[in-house]
Amino acid sequence: MVGAAAFVRISQAAANNLVGQEQQMRHAATHDFLTGLSNRSVLQDDFAALSREGPFVVACLDLDGFKAVNDVNGHAAGDEVLKTVAARLRLGVRPIDRLFRLGGDEFAIFMPSFSVLEAEVACQRLSQSLASPMRLLNCQAVIGASFGLSEVNSAGSDCDETLRSADAALYRAKSLGRGGVVSTSIPPTRLRLVNRSS
Repeated sequence: MVGAAAFVRISQAAANNLVGQEQQMRHAATHDFLTGLSNRSVLQDDFAALSREGPFVVACLDLDGFKAVNDVNGHAAGDEVLKTVAARLRLGVRPIDRLFRLGGDEFAIFMPSFSVLEAEVACQRLSQSLASPMRLLNCQAVIGASFGLSEVNSAGSDCDETLRSADAALYRAKSLGRGGVVSTSIPPTRLRLVNRSS
């Protein structure tokens, strides 16, 4: 009886271990290993789910000055910057927003229940937060972030097309100067920049 009880305990421990390993593998497949943010593998599903719930805004952001950090201080410093950016983004978004690292220094945010103007204000705050100096292990880094916004209005919207639209707005923002926030639905005369310093 003692042997059988010990076998049952070992079997339960092995089963729990397998479940834990499966959860870790699932998390690793859907999350960026460096920042812990969701990765591209869940973009389409999250986009489809949100578009069925109602309008939302997609924000794409790209770091300004990140290449210089890597070039001057090395890739370890660049990794620290990316982790700090992810932490500041987590603090700066709402619990219902969804954060993604798309790769390199590119990120995306899905912002449900926001108008484009509300999302623009939120992204300006995020831009200011990301522009604050970052104290790294062996140096200090100062970067910026430019944002491009695109609105999703129907369940039939296409994820790739929306991301391309937000990405195009992002590059318009970068062409205007560091820290810009540009929306595809706001005419150029209404564009406002957080910080146009280089």
